[in-house]
Amino acid sequence: MVSSQKRREPFAVLLDHDLDWEPVRVQEQMLRRDLIPPIGDIALDGTEAHWLMGCFKSTEWRR
Repeated sequence: MVSSQKRREPFAVLLDHDLDWEPVRVQEQMLRRDLIPPIGDIALDGTEAHWLMGCFKSTEWRR
């Protein structure tokens, strides 16, 4: 999994080999709905969701 977020953008781009590396836009509030949230057609497991939330938290200062 790869998460990339540009400065001042409210979303990150998620790339995952399970998605054939197709970019998917993800926002932090999408992760707060459930413990293991679906993002569009993507179902993250607990480890992936926590990793992605960590990415958002560590880049919060850029938004």
